[in-house]
Amino acid sequence: MKTAYFVTTIRKNFQCRTVGWYSELKDAEECVEKNYCDIYEDGYYPFAVIEEVKEGIYPIPGESEQWYEWDKSKEQYIKCEKPEFFKNCVNFAIG
Repeated sequence: MKTAYFVTTIRKNFQCRTVGWYSELKDAEECVEKNYCDIYEDGYYPFAVIEEVKEGIYPIPGESEQWYEWDKSKEQYIKCEKPEFFKNCVNFAIG
């Protein structure tokens, strides 16, 4: 079964933008950690999530998520726990 790793940037008001996908998790992680193409958008998206999505319809990516929050002092995304206000939400990339 094929797997894709979707990178989505998110605001606290749930406004989100899926900026890309990778076939390898390490590539998706590098994209977020190195802020490729300014996915942070100069402060517009303080959170990012990588969702593992398996091939098929009605995927359940919430089973495998990696969350990041922008660290202003380090000027990069760092891994974090899933924020409380997103706890009941999944499927950011493929609604």
